[in-house]
Amino acid sequence: MAWKIIQERGLAWQQVLGYYLTPLVFISSLMLVIFNAKPFIDFGFTPNQILLINLSGTLSAIFVSAYLISMLAPRFEGTKLFDPTLSLISFSYSPVFIVTLFSSLHPVLQFLNFIAIGFLVFLFLRGTGAMLQIPPHKQMGFTIISLILIFGVRLVITVILATILVGFRF
Repeated sequence: MAWKIIQERGLAWQQVLGYYLTPLVFISSLMLVIFNAKPFIDFGFTPNQILLINLSGTLSAIFVSAYLISMLAPRFEGTKLFDPTLSLISFSYSPVFIVTLFSSLHPVLQFLNFIAIGFLVFLFLRGTGAMLQIPPHKQMGFTIISLILIFGVRLVITVILATILVGFRF
C-alpha cells in the first residue's frame, strides 16, 4: 500500500535525496559520532572524518546503486527508471538509519541493526513489484542481486573514501 502511494507521488530523485535521504543519513551519522560508536576496526579517524566517510559514502553508494539497479531492472522484465529506483532504495533503507539512532546509544543495542536489515530486505522485496514492475516470479532473484549490489557498492565507496583520508594524514 505504501509503495503505491510513493509511486503515485512520483518524487524526483532530487526531492528524495535532498528532502528525505540526506537529513536522515546526516542525523544517523551524527549520532554515531556523538555517541562515539566504534566501527569493528579502528583506523584512528577523527569524528569529523567518520562523519564525512559515513555521510558521503552512504549517499553516494545509494545514488550509484540506484543507477546500477535501474540498469539491471530490464533484465528482470522491470522498468528502467532512475527516480523510482532511488525511492525504492531510500525508503527501504529507512529502518536501518532510524535504528542507528538507537543502536549508537549503547553497544548492547547493536542487535537492532540486524532486525533493521531484515526489515530492509522485506521492504525492498515488497517494493520491487510496485516501484519497478518486476514480475512476482522474478522479485526474489532481483532483490538478492540488488542487495548484493547495494552493500558491495557501499563497501567499495567507503573503502575508497577511507583510503583517501588515510592518504591525507601522511
